[in-house]
Amino acid sequence: MTSPPRASRSKLVRVDRIELHAFIDDQADLIERTPVPDDVLTPEDLFPAALDPERLWRIAGIATLIGLAIYEDAERFVSPPASH
Repeated sequence: MTSPPRASRSKLVRVDRIELHAFIDDQADLIERTPVPDDVLTPEDLFPAALDPERLWRIAGIATLIGLAIYEDAERFVSPPASH
């Protein structure tokens, strides 16, 4: 396996952690307010090791909403390179 190319310090793009954290907080609030639908498969139907349907629902919501937002609007979470 080869190493990724090295970027010079002046060309590094930074993750806008404040924006990313604010977004994750908002999504977590939304997920916590959303009731688990009655027609969601039980964890035992999906895989016997999962025992808590609400936990499974919350985890799936987090992964879906955050992953989709990053995929669709990645620039939202990136700061421009610092100028020297």
